[in-house]
Amino acid sequence: MQNSQGDKKIVEILRDMGANIAINENNNQIIINGDLTKYPLKGVEVDCRDIPDLFPILSVVGAFAEGKTVLYNAKNLRLKESDRISSMARELMKMGVDLVEEEDKLTIFHCDKLTGVNIDHENDHRVAMACTIAAIYASSNSQMSSTEIVKDSYPSFFDDLIKLGALLENL
Repeated sequence: MQNSQGDKKIVEILRDMGANIAINENNNQIIINGDLTKYPLKGVEVDCRDIPDLFPILSVVGAFAEGKTVLYNAKNLRLKESDRISSMARELMKMGVDLVEEEDKLTIFHCDKLTGVNIDHENDHRVAMACTIAAIYASSNSQMSSTEIVKDSYPSFFDDLIKLGALLENL
């Protein structure tokens, strides 16, 4: 069963990977210094048993981390809205990421350059959002149909990305 605070673990995981993140609890803020040349990410091993919703985005982050990132204890993700292990493996491989898919884990290797693709999120909102983040960093354009699927968990996802400076069209 997922801990209701499981998604907050992303900050700890990103810090373990080398991200420069500060938390200002008084102002309810997280401050991220996102310069990968100054604060490069390094691959880590992450037990996903209690944080299954983080698996898709951690798969993407793993592609940017030096070395390899291993997301394990993830067999239950094959029974979510989609088979999230296979969905993320397929979409990241299409983008040029080397990885190894196993029954209960995904090993992702650093990728210098992502390529834009036609994203197939299989009607899984978390896969759609994670692949959107990957696509933002691709060297060419990506396309995705049925973008309204993200409204299942984050109705303002695309609007928030645009506010942060992402170039998105035809939403």
